[in-house]
Amino acid sequence: MERWEDDDSKKSLAQISRHHARSIVPALVEIGQRTASQASFTPFLEHLECLLLPKSPDRQTQATVQLRRSEIDITRSNTEFIALSYTWAASPGEEEASGRYRIEDRKKLGPPIKSKTRDCVFGRVIKYGHSFGVKLLWIDRHCITQDDERECKETKCPHASCVHHRSGMQVMDLVYKYSSHPVALLGRPIESESDIRCLGKLIQGRMNRLKEISVEELWHVLNMLSNIIHDAWWQRAWTFQENFLAGKEMYLLISHPHNLERLKRSYCPSVFGQVDGELRISSTAFSIQVTRFCQALPPRLSPRISAQEKDNMDQIIKCLTDTAGRYSILLKTSDSMTPIIVGNVENRGVTDCWDRLPIVANCSRYKTRLDEEQLKKIGHSLSLSMLAMCLLNGEVPDNAKRRNWGDMTVLESLKSAFLNIRGPSVHQNLSFNRGCRLTRVALRREGIHTKGHLWKLGRIIDNQSMAWVEDAAGCLELDERQRLVWLADTVRSYDDYPLSDEISKFLGRDAWIRQQGSRHQPTFTNSYQKLMSQELAEAIAQGKKLRLGRIYDPLVEWASSPYMAVFIWDPQTQPDGDDEMDIDSPDTTIFSYRVGSESPEFVFTSFKEDEGHIVNDASTKDLDRHVSFEVEMENGAGHEAVPKLRIKRWISGLCFFRKRRLVDVIFPWPTDLVEI
Repeated sequence: MERWEDDDSKKSLAQISRHHARSIVPALVEIGQRTASQASFTPFLEHLECLLLPKSPDRQTQATVQLRRSEIDITRSNTEFIALSYTWAASPGEEEASGRYRIEDRKKLGPPIKSKTRDCVFGRVIKYGHSFGVKLLWIDRHCITQDDERECKETKCPHASCVHHRSGMQVMDLVYKYSSHPVALLGRPIESESDIRCLGKLIQGRMNRLKEISVEELWHVLNMLSNIIHDAWWQRAWTFQENFLAGKEMYLLISHPHNLERLKRSYCPSVFGQVDGELRISSTAFSIQVTRFCQALPPRLSPRISAQEKDNMDQIIKCLTDTAGRYSILLKTSDSMTPIIVGNVENRGVTDCWDRLPIVANCSRYKTRLDEEQLKKIGHSLSLSMLAMCLLNGEVPDNAKRRNWGDMTVLESLKSAFLNIRGPSVHQNLSFNRGCRLTRVALRREGIHTKGHLWKLGRIIDNQSMAWVEDAAGCLELDERQRLVWLADTVRSYDDYPLSDEISKFLGRDAWIRQQGSRHQPTFTNSYQKLMSQELAEAIAQGKKLRLGRIYDPLVEWASSPYMAVFIWDPQTQPDGDDEMDIDSPDTTIFSYRVGSESPEFVFTSFKEDEGHIVNDASTKDLDRHVSFEVEMENGAGHEAVPKLRIKRWISGLCFFRKRRLVDVIFPWPTDLVEI
């Protein structure tokens, strides 16, 4: 067998299959059996190790400084602590000396241990802590058991040090998410007045007025930003994770010489902060302004520079947006964030490539984790492990079209062979897309097993008239309430009283929520139903047809179930059934569809509002998950077998399913994936 490195991320699925001498689907199923829930690692958070910062700021003397350990429970307290993001290796030009700081022995049995962390790292973070009155520091090198401290490296061993190491890797997302002061230390300093002035303009949003800025200054800003993002901190996968998870709370620290202190403090504190010797910059603000600058720059510079300079500019802009770009600006509302996250992690450095699994899981808020140590020991593919982890956490592959899976790497398959959600036209965003995941997933030979509600579609409603609503009180707009009242009345006119009553109850709850104001925090269920009701109202306004659905349960006669859902039924979005489809085409559905077909039509929905695992919100809270697909039932509408479903498209609708049993369904594997 050809010897590969562990990192097979650049190999196609067909190459991986040949190398391991086995088909892809059985390998995914086997990998999917080696899982654990993130909730099992939460004791790490209940006994989070931190270091106590010295009572006085570090004065850069040569005296040894001892840092004692302290435990806090972030699941039940709001204790403030700094979560430090930094690189273990120094950036070019950064001081590399270490050994001045001594860390208390974890078991408190031996003398303090000389830290290998650079002295300048401790010096800067101690100064930062004193600026904000924070006494505790969480730093991965000393607050997670490292490989050289473990008693062994066997998988799932009971040693306390090994359990501590595994747990820390799997819940690091929550450490940064719930830190009161996540902060990143960049190694490259800002050393000139011109750089500070340009950076100040950028953070304040003034660099977007490009007509007021000379070409020379624009090039200066571009090169300064390029220098910043070539700091080692931007190049590592773990620090990408830390920045991503801390979100709006993360600040970047960039050091500067003492002679620039007065200039820095001349700016509003929200721009650069007031920490001696440091520029304190919001990571979110930096990302947003860099992205906007990069988008605005080409039209301004391109007509005035040479072809070679334009190529240079394009390369720098690509590097900036790839490294520090803002997803909410760069991505379309129908894009999935998963391939972007996986790609960013794969493109950054890690000491052990298998660390990518917990990093992607943390960034994606995956609750089902894989035992990477065991998978690595057995000899499984890292790429297939990544794919299996995505599937286990509900990511939805397109199982109705041929996509040439064998020719693609796992990252390429995530980009082109998984569903892009073209969901609600009202307020659709990346957060909505991120929650479009299946629930209760298991990987089986026949396909992806999950649970949800299956709706058999029936009556079509064509809207023509509108109702008048005198009482406009509610979160919905007046015209939206008018259209939903019309819908409830229309449904009632067909003697479909249960669905009409549910729509009326929903409008009553909407009015009550509005009356409560800030006293009532809407749940995800409330928010989702409001979004779908707005979508329905918009569809009615556009003259689109609606279609009613009743619960379909293979174990219960469907005709006994009343209509309890209404979906937007837009014929323009249906596949064209006039011509027979060529199933050998790489981009066509593998089932036949004809408008007006007498075969039953179905919608599958799945909804899960997760309450989290532990109290105080410092929990393994899952994303609120939701899917709504029109599907083709592959094995017919019988009452014996588990329904096998092929996905046609996303379909929006308002469903009422309280006390309705979840049914088991299987989404068969994509045909050409089975063939690898």
